[in-house]
Amino acid sequence: MKSFDAILNAVVMELQRTQGAKVKLTLEIEAEAASGFAEGDIGVVRDNARQLKFKPESTGFED
Repeated sequence: MKSFDAILNAVVMELQRTQGAKVKLTLEIEAEAASGFAEGDIGVVRDNARQLKFKPESTGFED
């Protein structure tokens, strides 16, 4: 996650220096597993996403 911190510090924080600036950061994550993901792992991802206030449909896992 070092790269993410670098983006935040080098780009987002600089843009936010401008008075009244509104900065929107969009993060897209793609994950694939040949045999699929275990139900337990999917549940953890859903719970974590919920705690981070992601949109419920944003995990891409089917209910």
